[in-house]
Amino acid sequence: MNPRRLLVVLILLIVTLLTPPPACPAASKAKAFPHPDHLVYPPLPFEVPRAGRWVLKNGAVLYHLEDRRLPLIEVQVLVRGGTQWDPPGKEGLAEILAGVMRSGGAAAMTGAEIDRALENTATILDSSAGEDNFVFSLSTLREHRERSFAILGAVLTQPRFEDERLRLFKDLKTEDLRRLRDDQQRLAFWEFHRLVYGSDPRGRRPSPASVKAVEREDLVAFHRRFFFPQNMMIAVAGDIGTEEAIKVFESLLAPGSQGIVVTSPPPPRPAEPALYFIVKESPQAVIIAAQHAPPRGDGASYPFELADHIIGSGGFRSRIFQEIRTNRGLAYSTGSYYRPRRDYGIFGVYAFTAADKAAETLGEILGILEKTRASSFRDEEIVWAKKALVNSFVFLFPSPSRIVNRQMALEFNGLERDFFHLYCRRIEALTKKDIAAATASVVNPRGMVVLVVGPERILPSLRNAFGEVRRLEMRDS
Repeated sequence: MNPRRLLVVLILLIVTLLTPPPACPAASKAKAFPHPDHLVYPPLPFEVPRAGRWVLKNGAVLYHLEDRRLPLIEVQVLVRGGTQWDPPGKEGLAEILAGVMRSGGAAAMTGAEIDRALENTATILDSSAGEDNFVFSLSTLREHRERSFAILGAVLTQPRFEDERLRLFKDLKTEDLRRLRDDQQRLAFWEFHRLVYGSDPRGRRPSPASVKAVEREDLVAFHRRFFFPQNMMIAVAGDIGTEEAIKVFESLLAPGSQGIVVTSPPPPRPAEPALYFIVKESPQAVIIAAQHAPPRGDGASYPFELADHIIGSGGFRSRIFQEIRTNRGLAYSTGSYYRPRRDYGIFGVYAFTAADKAAETLGEILGILEKTRASSFRDEEIVWAKKALVNSFVFLFPSPSRIVNRQMALEFNGLERDFFHLYCRRIEALTKKDIAAATASVVNPRGMVVLVVGPERILPSLRNAFGEVRRLEMRDS
């Protein structure tokens, strides 16, 4: 291009960019968008579809929800058992069992053959062990259902526990435990779990020594104890009819030997309130505090769930987040949590902060809890929390499989079958008095177990602010 013409083009471009656009009369007169809290819209009713429930001839309980929109079938099997039944000295056994049942072969198939069969049919089979259950999940296309169901049945009833896969799983778990100290947040919650539960079986954690102690014979005995049809629940959703689902799982899970259906141990006793400190040289500190709270389905669980949302689990607008992070800038992440379980619950608070701000941050959080306990919530906070819980309820059920899995879990956890159908109404019916009473009866800053994980230099400031601080040595993880 001619240099003079290029210069003219550049000048015009600069003038165009620097010239402000003409005012738009329509835009200048437009009103600002209303605040989301002021939006008015008709109610959006949502009723959770009901899954069918059957007791199979072999004693297992089957939940089923048919959905023919996609040629996909999803299965979840819940087995009563889990980590709280790990024998002393062999902590990690339940987790190893679940992992090696999936990876270590079953019936006539080796682990490698199962892997290839699943890969060739785009089938997913996962397993895990929780505190009070084992979970096996299967996702398969309808055209491959017979092969996939056969593999699932073999894994559940005839695991081989191949020595090589057992050794590999134990090595991976040991390495994971070795790396635990490198992750300050994970380390803090790991140690805090043991503090909250104390000597209760729920508080015991695996270590390299306990993992090493697990042998194949332990897996065989543990499997025999928990894996029989009367101790199982099955949720099936997708492109499969009820009669076919019943027939499949009555066939796959033959009655076999009758076992004793597992029952949960008594609820754990509350741990002794105290402030504990673990040295972890780092520029940051992790603060966790917790106490016991109402169990799932208890009358106080509904008002306290709403209270917890306002206190700290509701995100940016919650009291702890607003004061600790937004107003004071003391923590980059902070809040609360409420974990209701079958026969007990846990309410806790946490903060991830700069090490030198740990004492101040902990003091402010405990102060918020004390003020909240002593005074009622504001009307606008209650309206906001109710809307948040009710409007987010529908997202608990994004797919047929999640719908049927959650309904199965209700029975597994001893809750009424109408729990989900009544949940929103119970939340909306809560009064200010209900919420205040639940908060006053549960929240007790002086009754909390508190753990701070951070550098040794902050220990004097914690003692100056709170008095006795019990120093803990990092245990063999």
